[in-house]
Amino acid sequence: MRRGLILSLVVVFVFSLALIGYSTEEIVINPGKQLMLGGIKHAIEAFEKETGIKVKIPKVDGCGYSVKSVSSGKIDAGAMCCPANKDETGRLGFVDTSVARDAIVFVINKNVPISNLTTQHLRDIYQGRIKNWKEVGGPDAPIRPFAHIMCGNREEVMRQYLVGERNYKEGRVGIDNSRFAPWVTNIKDETNVCKTVASTPYSIAPVSRSMVEGNVKVIAVDGVMPTTENIASEKYPVVRYLHIVTKGYPEGATKRFIDFLRSPRGQELLAKEGKIVPLP
Repeated sequence: MRRGLILSLVVVFVFSLALIGYSTEEIVINPGKQLMLGGIKHAIEAFEKETGIKVKIPKVDGCGYSVKSVSSGKIDAGAMCCPANKDETGRLGFVDTSVARDAIVFVINKNVPISNLTTQHLRDIYQGRIKNWKEVGGPDAPIRPFAHIMCGNREEVMRQYLVGERNYKEGRVGIDNSRFAPWVTNIKDETNVCKTVASTPYSIAPVSRSMVEGNVKVIAVDGVMPTTENIASEKYPVVRYLHIVTKGYPEGATKRFIDFLRSPRGQELLAKEGKIVPLP
Protein backbone atom coordinates (compact mmCIF):
# COMPACT_ATOMS: atom_id res chain seq x y z
CA MET A 1 0.00 0.00 0.00
CA ARG A 2 2.76 2.42 1.00
CA ARG A 3 4.84 1.49 -2.04
CA GLY A 4 1.87 2.14 -4.32
CA LEU A 5 1.31 5.56 -2.72
CA ILE A 6 4.96 6.54 -3.23
CA LEU A 7 4.84 5.44 -6.88
CA SER A 8 1.69 7.48 -7.43
CA LEU A 9 3.31 10.56 -5.90
CA VAL A 10 6.35 10.18 -8.17
CA VAL A 11 4.14 9.89 -11.25
CA VAL A 12 2.19 13.00 -10.22
CA PHE A 13 5.45 14.91 -9.61
CA VAL A 14 6.92 14.03 -13.01
CA PHE A 15 3.61 14.83 -14.73
CA SER A 16 3.51 18.20 -12.95
CA LEU A 17 7.01 19.03 -14.14
CA ALA A 18 5.99 18.24 -17.71
CA LEU A 19 2.97 20.51 -17.41
CA ILE A 20 5.11 23.50 -16.42
CA GLY A 21 7.69 22.88 -19.13
CA TYR A 22 10.31 21.05 -17.03
CA SER A 23 11.88 17.72 -17.88
CA THR A 24 13.66 14.89 -16.11
CA GLU A 25 15.81 14.38 -19.21
CA GLU A 26 19.52 14.99 -19.55
CA ILE A 27 21.91 15.52 -22.44
CA VAL A 28 25.63 14.82 -22.63
CA ILE A 29 27.78 17.29 -24.55
CA ASN A 30 31.32 18.38 -25.27
CA PRO A 31 31.13 22.21 -25.19
CA GLY A 32 34.60 22.59 -26.68
CA LYS A 33 37.37 24.77 -25.29
CA GLN A 34 36.41 27.93 -27.21
CA LEU A 35 32.77 27.91 -26.09
CA MET A 36 33.66 26.82 -22.55
CA LEU A 37 36.21 29.59 -22.09
CA GLY A 38 34.00 31.98 -24.01
CA GLY A 39 31.08 31.70 -21.61
CA ILE A 40 28.75 28.84 -22.56
CA LYS A 41 28.46 28.04 -18.85
CA HIS A 42 26.08 31.01 -18.46
CA ALA A 43 23.81 29.61 -21.18
CA ILE A 44 23.95 26.10 -19.69
CA GLU A 45 22.97 27.36 -16.23
CA ALA A 46 20.01 29.29 -17.64
CA PHE A 47 18.91 26.38 -19.84
CA GLU A 48 18.96 23.94 -16.92
CA LYS A 49 17.05 26.35 -14.70
CA GLU A 50 14.39 27.11 -17.30
CA THR A 51 13.85 23.56 -18.62
CA GLY A 52 14.95 21.20 -15.88
CA ILE A 53 17.07 19.36 -18.43
CA LYS A 54 20.47 18.47 -17.00
CA VAL A 55 23.50 19.16 -19.20
CA LYS A 56 26.35 16.75 -18.45
CA ILE A 57 29.92 17.48 -19.54
CA PRO A 58 32.20 14.43 -19.16
CA LYS A 59 35.13 16.14 -20.88
CA VAL A 60 36.00 19.47 -22.51
CA ASP A 61 38.03 18.76 -25.63
CA GLY A 62 38.50 19.54 -29.31
CA CYS A 63 36.94 18.60 -32.64
CA GLY A 64 38.43 15.09 -32.74
CA TYR A 65 36.84 14.16 -29.43
CA SER A 66 33.47 15.54 -30.57
CA VAL A 67 33.56 13.53 -33.80
CA LYS A 68 34.59 10.29 -32.11
CA SER A 69 32.15 10.64 -29.21
CA VAL A 70 29.13 11.77 -31.24
CA SER A 71 29.76 9.01 -33.76
CA SER A 72 29.91 6.33 -31.04
CA GLY A 73 26.90 7.71 -29.17
CA LYS A 74 28.97 8.52 -26.09
CA ILE A 75 27.71 12.12 -26.20
CA ASP A 76 24.62 13.69 -27.75
CA ALA A 77 26.30 16.79 -29.20
CA GLY A 78 29.83 18.08 -29.59
CA ALA A 79 31.32 21.49 -30.28
CA MET A 80 33.72 22.05 -33.16
CA CYS A 81 35.78 25.12 -34.03
CA CYS A 82 35.58 24.31 -37.73
CA PRO A 83 32.81 22.89 -39.91
CA ALA A 84 32.35 19.14 -40.22
CA ASN A 85 33.90 17.73 -43.39
CA LYS A 86 32.15 15.83 -46.20
CA ASP A 87 32.87 12.43 -44.68
CA GLU A 88 31.37 13.50 -41.37
CA THR A 89 28.23 15.01 -42.87
CA GLY A 90 27.99 12.16 -45.38
CA ARG A 91 29.10 8.74 -44.17
CA LEU A 92 28.73 9.54 -40.46
CA GLY A 93 25.45 11.40 -40.91
CA PHE A 94 26.43 14.45 -38.88
CA VAL A 95 24.36 17.62 -38.85
CA ASP A 96 26.41 20.75 -38.27
CA THR A 97 24.81 23.78 -36.57
CA SER A 98 26.55 27.14 -36.06
CA VAL A 99 25.98 28.64 -32.61
CA ALA A 100 28.39 31.59 -32.29
CA ARG A 101 31.36 33.42 -33.80
CA ASP A 102 34.96 33.59 -32.71
CA ALA A 103 38.08 35.24 -34.12
CA ILE A 104 41.63 34.07 -34.66
CA VAL A 105 43.78 36.82 -33.18
CA PHE A 106 47.54 37.19 -33.44
CA VAL A 107 49.52 37.64 -30.26
CA ILE A 108 53.16 38.64 -30.01
CA ASN A 109 55.71 38.81 -27.24
CA LYS A 110 55.70 42.24 -25.62
CA ASN A 111 59.36 42.84 -26.49
CA VAL A 112 58.33 43.31 -30.15
CA PRO A 113 57.32 46.96 -30.84
CA ILE A 114 54.80 46.08 -33.56
CA SER A 115 51.07 46.89 -33.44
CA ASN A 116 49.88 45.82 -36.89
CA LEU A 117 50.67 43.26 -39.59
CA THR A 118 48.99 42.75 -42.93
CA THR A 119 47.50 39.50 -44.15
CA GLN A 120 50.39 39.19 -46.61
CA HIS A 121 52.93 39.76 -43.82
CA LEU A 122 51.39 36.94 -41.80
CA ARG A 123 51.27 34.54 -44.74
CA ASP A 124 54.89 35.38 -45.55
CA ILE A 125 55.97 34.85 -41.93
CA TYR A 126 54.26 31.47 -41.64
CA GLN A 127 55.33 30.30 -45.09
CA GLY A 128 58.94 31.28 -44.44
CA ARG A 129 59.41 34.26 -46.76
CA ILE A 130 59.75 36.77 -43.89
CA LYS A 131 62.14 35.64 -41.16
CA ASN A 132 63.22 38.80 -39.34
CA TRP A 133 61.15 41.41 -37.51
CA LYS A 134 63.09 44.22 -39.25
CA GLU A 135 61.38 43.20 -42.51
CA VAL A 136 58.05 44.40 -41.08
CA GLY A 137 59.29 47.47 -39.22
CA GLY A 138 60.44 45.78 -36.03
CA PRO A 139 63.81 45.10 -34.41
CA ASP A 140 66.65 43.18 -36.03
CA ALA A 141 65.73 39.82 -34.53
CA PRO A 142 64.56 36.47 -35.92
CA ILE A 143 60.83 35.84 -35.79
CA ARG A 144 59.84 32.81 -33.73
CA PRO A 145 56.45 31.62 -35.08
CA PHE A 146 54.19 29.26 -33.14
CA ALA A 147 50.78 27.84 -34.05
CA HIS A 148 48.19 25.34 -32.88
CA ILE A 149 47.95 23.38 -36.14
CA MET A 150 44.70 21.40 -35.95
CA CYS A 151 41.87 19.74 -37.88
CA GLY A 152 44.00 18.65 -40.81
CA ASN A 153 41.07 17.21 -42.78
CA ARG A 154 38.67 20.13 -42.31
CA GLU A 155 38.31 23.68 -43.65
CA GLU A 156 39.89 25.17 -40.54
CA VAL A 157 40.01 28.97 -40.67
CA MET A 158 43.51 29.62 -39.29
CA ARG A 159 45.18 27.25 -41.74
CA GLN A 160 43.04 28.52 -44.60
CA TYR A 161 44.14 32.05 -43.76
CA LEU A 162 47.85 31.29 -43.44
CA VAL A 163 48.52 28.44 -45.88
CA GLY A 164 45.31 28.10 -47.89
CA GLU A 165 44.51 29.25 -51.38
CA ARG A 166 41.38 29.80 -53.43
CA ASN A 167 42.75 30.39 -56.93
CA TYR A 168 39.96 28.84 -58.98
CA LYS A 169 41.35 30.21 -62.26
CA GLU A 170 44.60 28.28 -61.85
CA GLY A 171 42.97 25.31 -60.14
CA ARG A 172 44.71 25.78 -56.77
CA VAL A 173 42.09 25.44 -54.05
CA GLY A 174 42.42 24.18 -50.50
CA ILE A 175 44.76 24.07 -47.52
CA ASP A 176 48.33 22.88 -47.85
CA ASN A 177 50.03 22.26 -44.48
CA SER A 178 53.34 21.68 -46.27
CA ARG A 179 53.45 25.44 -46.84
CA PHE A 180 54.16 26.06 -43.18
CA ALA A 181 57.83 26.93 -42.75
CA PRO A 182 59.79 24.09 -41.08
CA TRP A 183 60.56 26.34 -38.09
CA VAL A 184 56.90 26.97 -37.23
CA THR A 185 56.49 25.22 -33.87
CA ASN A 186 53.21 23.40 -33.33
CA ILE A 187 51.62 23.84 -29.89
CA LYS A 188 49.35 20.85 -29.35
CA ASP A 189 47.11 22.46 -26.73
CA GLU A 190 45.75 25.85 -27.81
CA THR A 191 45.29 26.92 -24.19
CA ASN A 192 49.10 26.99 -23.90
CA VAL A 193 49.65 29.37 -26.83
CA CYS A 194 49.67 32.64 -24.89
CA LYS A 195 51.88 31.22 -22.13
CA THR A 196 54.40 30.12 -24.76
CA VAL A 197 54.42 33.49 -26.55
CA ALA A 198 54.70 35.40 -23.26
CA SER A 199 57.80 33.41 -22.29
CA THR A 200 59.48 33.37 -25.74
CA PRO A 201 61.15 36.59 -26.94
CA TYR A 202 60.36 37.71 -30.51
CA SER A 203 57.55 35.20 -30.89
CA ILE A 204 54.15 35.33 -32.57
CA ALA A 205 51.14 32.99 -32.71
CA PRO A 206 47.49 32.83 -33.79
CA VAL A 207 45.01 31.88 -31.08
CA SER A 208 41.29 31.89 -30.38
CA ARG A 209 40.13 35.22 -28.98
CA SER A 210 38.54 33.31 -26.10
CA MET A 211 41.98 32.05 -25.04
CA VAL A 212 43.89 35.34 -24.93
CA GLU A 213 45.44 35.75 -21.50
CA GLY A 214 48.57 36.85 -19.71
CA ASN A 215 51.44 39.06 -20.74
CA VAL A 216 51.05 39.12 -24.53
CA LYS A 217 50.12 41.81 -27.03
CA VAL A 218 47.20 41.42 -29.46
CA ILE A 219 47.95 43.13 -32.77
CA ALA A 220 45.75 44.53 -35.51
CA VAL A 221 45.50 42.72 -38.83
CA ASP A 222 45.27 44.91 -41.94
CA GLY A 223 44.83 47.83 -39.54
CA VAL A 224 41.78 46.29 -37.83
CA MET A 225 41.74 45.22 -34.17
CA PRO A 226 39.71 42.11 -33.21
CA THR A 227 37.14 44.01 -31.15
CA THR A 228 33.64 42.67 -30.64
CA GLU A 229 32.30 45.29 -33.06
CA ASN A 230 34.83 44.44 -35.78
CA ILE A 231 34.21 40.71 -35.42
CA ALA A 232 30.43 41.21 -35.48
CA SER A 233 30.67 43.23 -38.70
CA GLU A 234 33.34 40.81 -39.99
CA LYS A 235 35.54 43.80 -40.77
CA TYR A 236 38.27 41.91 -38.94
CA PRO A 237 39.65 39.46 -41.53
CA VAL A 238 39.94 36.22 -39.51
CA VAL A 239 36.46 35.44 -38.17
CA ARG A 240 35.25 31.88 -37.72
CA TYR A 241 32.01 30.21 -36.71
CA LEU A 242 31.73 27.80 -33.79
CA HIS A 243 29.66 24.70 -34.47
CA ILE A 244 27.82 21.93 -32.67
CA VAL A 245 27.45 18.56 -34.40
CA THR A 246 24.90 15.83 -33.80
CA LYS A 247 24.38 12.43 -35.36
CA GLY A 248 21.37 13.16 -37.52
CA TYR A 249 19.07 16.10 -36.97
CA PRO A 250 18.91 16.99 -33.27
CA GLU A 251 15.80 15.84 -31.47
CA GLY A 252 14.21 16.13 -28.04
CA ALA A 253 16.32 17.67 -25.30
CA THR A 254 19.34 18.06 -27.60
CA LYS A 255 17.28 20.10 -30.06
CA ARG A 256 15.90 22.23 -27.24
CA PHE A 257 19.44 22.96 -26.06
CA ILE A 258 20.76 23.92 -29.50
CA ASP A 259 17.66 26.02 -30.19
CA PHE A 260 18.22 27.78 -26.86
CA LEU A 261 21.84 28.59 -27.74
CA ARG A 262 20.69 30.11 -31.05
CA SER A 263 17.81 32.05 -29.47
CA PRO A 264 18.24 35.77 -28.65
CA ARG A 265 18.55 34.93 -24.94
CA GLY A 266 21.06 32.16 -25.58
CA GLN A 267 23.14 34.38 -27.85
CA GLU A 268 23.18 37.11 -25.23
CA LEU A 269 24.39 34.66 -22.58
CA LEU A 270 27.07 33.19 -24.85
CA ALA A 271 28.44 36.69 -25.40
CA LYS A 272 28.17 37.71 -21.74
CA GLU A 273 31.91 37.57 -21.06
CA GLY A 274 32.79 39.48 -24.23
CA LYS A 275 34.98 36.74 -25.71
CA ILE A 276 32.76 35.20 -28.36
CA VAL A 277 30.29 36.99 -30.61
CA PRO A 278 26.64 36.23 -31.47
CA LEU A 279 25.56 34.98 -34.87
CA PRO A 280 24.66 37.63 -37.44
